[in-house]
Amino acid sequence: MIVSHQDRTGHADARESRPHRRVTFRDIAKLSGFSVATVSRSLRDSPLIAAETRRKVKRAALQLRYSPDPGLASLAAYRWERFPNRHTQTISLVALDESLERQSRSPQRMELIDSITREGNRHGYEIAYCPAGISHRDQQRNSAIMWNRGIRGLILLPGLPNAESIAFDWKHFAVVRILSPPTELRVPSVNSNTHQGMHLLAGELVRRRYRRPGLIIPLESELGSYGDWSIHVASLNAFSSRLHPVASLVYSSEPGTVAHRRELKHWLTTARPDVVLCVSDPKYLAEIRHLGYDVPGNLGVVCLGLQPNAPNKDSVSGFLTPRKELGELAVIHLHSLLLANRLGLLDRNYEVAVPYRWKDGTTLRPLK
Repeated sequence: MIVSHQDRTGHADARESRPHRRVTFRDIAKLSGFSVATVSRSLRDSPLIAAETRRKVKRAALQLRYSPDPGLASLAAYRWERFPNRHTQTISLVALDESLERQSRSPQRMELIDSITREGNRHGYEIAYCPAGISHRDQQRNSAIMWNRGIRGLILLPGLPNAESIAFDWKHFAVVRILSPPTELRVPSVNSNTHQGMHLLAGELVRRRYRRPGLIIPLESELGSYGDWSIHVASLNAFSSRLHPVASLVYSSEPGTVAHRRELKHWLTTARPDVVLCVSDPKYLAEIRHLGYDVPGNLGVVCLGLQPNAPNKDSVSGFLTPRKELGELAVIHLHSLLLANRLGLLDRNYEVAVPYRWKDGTTLRPLK
């Protein structure tokens, strides 16, 4: 644009009028004291941002005489339509008080976390990790941190006892639990179908002519998310009159020690099971064979927690724990709650059950 201007000598001078620089989100962020992302969400009235924060951001924008750029708005609309699965929100995985590094030491736990991450990314979520905290003060602080970071979806991982007593401000979050029975905390629970698993196990044992099942229960520190098996397997004979009541061995010594092998030998001699059910993993197979037992000749072995992708050189028979499906279903249910803006506890809790799958191996007698 060219304008006419006369200087002090009366001569006309042509100067280019410089247009004002457009106000950006960065300018508003600097004035309001919030991040650029918070400014962007506030100006779009995102429910992820607190109402007071939105008011402060809009006040700063008004003070700077901000007006949206129609060209950028059109570009944003195009990108939303063209790339709908970009990251828009964050889901937080909550455990008792363990670091993610410690969680990664458990292949079972990492299989579940990886499944949640993949399904979350597919729905456009980033995945974060937050310990619940031990004290009520820590729990209240962690709850506030997640709220201030715009996190509204929580997945409570296995091994989180008494979640109903955690001092989170639940009304701010949509919540789903994994591998936890329904409790007073009125949120959806995604669990494996233990009743179906027991029915499946009873059928497999009876068809192979086993009658005296025995259950090995590891130390509490090893048990993890398998604790419910000790309760359900104890009533295994209710699924078939041909099975004797289950004899259980609860270890009191560390695995691999002399005392550990002595406990196992004494139990096998006195309880005399014809098939051993291992709760956590197939490691007991080597110890049973070390004691001179022929597997599956005179003793069968079943693992109740096989991992689909783990090495299984001994081809152990047992259940494939559906951790992949558990993680996927947890994200799908949480996504539906977030889309409906259903934050806080529900009117009632409910459970979604995922069936187990049986894997034939060489540690049980073949079918005839």
